[in-house]
Amino acid sequence: MKNIFDAARWIATAALVAALAACGSGGGSSEGRDASKLTVGSLLMPSSLDPVHVTGGHDMTFLRLIYDRLLETDPSTGQVTEGLATEWGYSEDGTAFHLTLREGVTFSDGTPLDAEAVKANLERNFEMTKLGLITSVASVEVVSPTELKLVMADDSKWLAEQLAHNSGYMVSPAAFEGTDDVSGNPIGSGPYRIASNVSGSQIVFEKNPDYWNEDRGFYETIDLKFFKTPVSMNQALQSGQIQVAARTALTDIDSLSKAQDIEVEVDPSLAHYHVQFNMASPAMQDVRVREAFNYALDREALAEAGTAGYGEPTQSMYPSDSEYSSEETQSLWSYDPDRAKQLLADAGFADGVELSCVTYTGSGYETSSPYILEQLDAVGIRVDLEVSELSEVMAKFYKGGDIAAAEQAPDCYFTSWPSQPTPRDTFNAEFGKSIYNVGHAEVVDFDLLAEFERTLDHEQRVKLAHQIQVAAAENPNMANMFTKPKAFAHHTSVQPHEPNLLEFDIDMAALRPAE
Repeated sequence: MKNIFDAARWIATAALVAALAACGSGGGSSEGRDASKLTVGSLLMPSSLDPVHVTGGHDMTFLRLIYDRLLETDPSTGQVTEGLATEWGYSEDGTAFHLTLREGVTFSDGTPLDAEAVKANLERNFEMTKLGLITSVASVEVVSPTELKLVMADDSKWLAEQLAHNSGYMVSPAAFEGTDDVSGNPIGSGPYRIASNVSGSQIVFEKNPDYWNEDRGFYETIDLKFFKTPVSMNQALQSGQIQVAARTALTDIDSLSKAQDIEVEVDPSLAHYHVQFNMASPAMQDVRVREAFNYALDREALAEAGTAGYGEPTQSMYPSDSEYSSEETQSLWSYDPDRAKQLLADAGFADGVELSCVTYTGSGYETSSPYILEQLDAVGIRVDLEVSELSEVMAKFYKGGDIAAAEQAPDCYFTSWPSQPTPRDTFNAEFGKSIYNVGHAEVVDFDLLAEFERTLDHEQRVKLAHQIQVAAAENPNMANMFTKPKAFAHHTSVQPHEPNLLEFDIDMAALRPAE
């Protein structure tokens, strides 16, 4: 499939969105609306409903409806807080990590959420998790019905933060007994359970009547509908068919803000847009080609085009105001088309190079990709950009982590990085032996990543984070471009959500009716 992000198509799209907003459709009125039901629109479908099989950062918005995590993170401070566990910490000698569980919690099928259930989950997670895999634990021991001891295999100081993310989700052991994938029967202890699931179209969640946390789960049902385009989702929001539009496009903020009964919240995030390189691809193995790609990009212009001015250029894995942002990498790739051309010529591509790349529907590249392709083409990098559904793109590019198959994967992937709650997980995902580092190229010395794993002191963590990003820039496996603020459009019948810098997607279970 050829590139469908042509400028004419998206100018027409923008005009349509503006026209819809100008109409201020009265269909968005809250009169007669069932206050016990929340209807949400999403452009992205879950890659899986099994925490160990998810591969996208967007999956958290679905998982959090069904499952609880052992630990959580305070969105205002970034500090680890209570979840299913109420106490946690390392032994004095650092050889063990202890957890004390909340008493009286059950999974929605009635199975007790006790130490035996957590042990079964952790052993499954440590073996199978694709996103945020924990490798530092040797074994899990049950001390009592509410206490566990995790015996450390390696010196890692990030375990609490990891259990507050993907590896901390707890699934009913009855659900995964005899199966490797619970997506067809996802049972957690979370605020909701699935009432119906029409693949690719709609998931209806019903409230878990025995849920323990009174701060989540304010609607009796959440009806999640999937849309093919931002235009159709925005139209549904303005006509009152949905009350929330998840991941609102930044270029739609101004038009939606003018619509009747619609509010748009824009919050900072750690997310950014980047093009990820397949380091096993023959065309991308020469570092000069990857450097030329970076020098070809005018990030100032792309940030304006891609985010309507809400984002900013970035060459680091973190926005410029983050302490983890590397000042050295932020100024590394100046816009220099002549240098890009020379690098290509030095690499043996004086006449240019052909790249086959992919992105997905709803990726956010609708407005920026024509400019990116134009800038690349100007230096001789000709990109054939294929657009399809997210699950198809991820299977095609990441090959399920099959290193041997990576050489046949596309040359690059136009995507965004929603970030991870810890820089440890971000760096391990992008530069370590993970599914996201296609081909497992040693972009950064794996020993440096191991040192970061062992570091508890915060100032030393920041210093090492800068070193890691500088090392990665010397052998780039991506082109970071511009930041991605979080936009969330909703009907006035829904209260604004609490901003969370560490989670890109909204926590739908925390949404509640407006007073």
